[in-house]
Amino acid sequence: MNLEQESDQALREVRALNDQVRNKEEEIAQLEAKREALAQQIRTLRENELARAQADMRQIEEQLQQIEKERENLASERERIVEELEAKQEEIKLLQAQQEELEEQLERIKEEIEQLQDQNEILQKEIENLERISMELERQ
Repeated sequence: MNLEQESDQALREVRALNDQVRNKEEEIAQLEAKREALAQQIRTLRENELARAQADMRQIEEQLQQIEKERENLASERERIVEELEAKQEEIKLLQAQQEELEEQLERIKEEIEQLQDQNEILQKEIENLERISMELERQ
């Protein structure tokens, strides 16, 4: 796999990670909305039916705790994905720098090849000239 393919692969991974971050942020927002709705439900139950509401409140509070744990887990996962995304972006920068360096090296090598081909042509002409002179000397 060459650097361009690796760079393309890393870009696809970065895009996928960006999608994951967006999905996790949407999940966090949904959990926040659920938590707010449950908190409102708790207030209503306290006002209307205190005796029966105590059992419901405990259940709802457990759900809130679970949602909060899930939200914390999602936030941690989002942070991990962001860190991974940043690492991939750094990797892309490094790969791009390496690619640029390799392209510069390739350009220098092409120039060296051209110079060597020019020198080869000159030497070939000199050889032909020397062979011609040699043949003339042999004739004499």
